[in-house]
Amino acid sequence: QHLCDKIGYKHPFAVIESADGNRQRLHFPYVGDLLLILKSDFGLFCVNWTIKRTRDQFGLGDSIIDPANRELLKLKVKAFRRYEIEKMYYEAAEIRTFTIAYVDFDRIVTQNLFRIMCFAQRALAIEEQHWTLILLNLNRLLRMSRSINQMAADIALSFSIPVNIAVNLVYRAIWTHELKINLFKTLLPDRPLLQGDCT
Repeated sequence: QHLCDKIGYKHPFAVIESADGNRQRLHFPYVGDLLLILKSDFGLFCVNWTIKRTRDQFGLGDSIIDPANRELLKLKVKAFRRYEIEKMYYEAAEIRTFTIAYVDFDRIVTQNLFRIMCFAQRALAIEEQHWTLILLNLNRLLRMSRSINQMAADIALSFSIPVNIAVNLVYRAIWTHELKINLFKTLLPDRPLLQGDCT
């Protein structure tokens, strides 16, 4: 609450009623959507992602609001204050907050990632030794600009596994970043894969 008092914001609260009928205010924090622990050359660090569909939902959008529309202005101020309060919570622990808006994501990348995830989840577990050999083969085929279908056919033949299982393994290799492709081009199973950094 002292963080809000410092900048003159009203801290959010809930009203709790006890068993004996007494009502009291209980302050509660705004919590981020994702708290991520990441690793850099300097060691581990933490970031807070707060996620909305549009930037307007953070009160940060550029859309022009008619001054006469007091209700909309009030909602924008409320959204911005909520974001500011959440950011202050995490700054106190030296955690940076990032606003993530769905509309800012590249549509082709998100479509590709959804497709890759769906196929990768169906992939069977493979012994580590065989998986290493499959990855070596897949990366060789990627350098030769082969398609997903061609890669699957190759590893199916080389490792005596059904093609439908091999397809899922190709997608798993992409999903785990062990086969790095360009995700900014629409992923079609019969078109050559392009090398890229998918991280």
